[in-house]
Amino acid sequence: MFDRFNNMGPNGFFDRFNHMGTNRPLMWIIPLIIVILIIFSVYMIWRNSQKKDKPENNRALERLNERFVNGEIDEEEYLEKKDLLNR
Repeated sequence: MFDRFNNMGPNGFFDRFNHMGTNRPLMWIIPLIIVILIIFSVYMIWRNSQKKDKPENNRALERLNERFVNGEIDEEEYLEKKDLLNR
């Protein structure tokens, strides 16, 4: 009836890790895998957001270069807008 109290630790609490045996060294693997998955997910989200921004910026810069070459805008306006696009 009171067999479950045989595994009480020094503070009167049950020793939950008393029967783990050889699994104890492997306890850190699951949290490590979770942390690696979180870091990988954040990296992939960041990388995909960077890829989406570049084509728009390139198209805008190409259009700005065309306008400057065609004489539609002067050098001062070109440099201002180019600086804004490169931020």
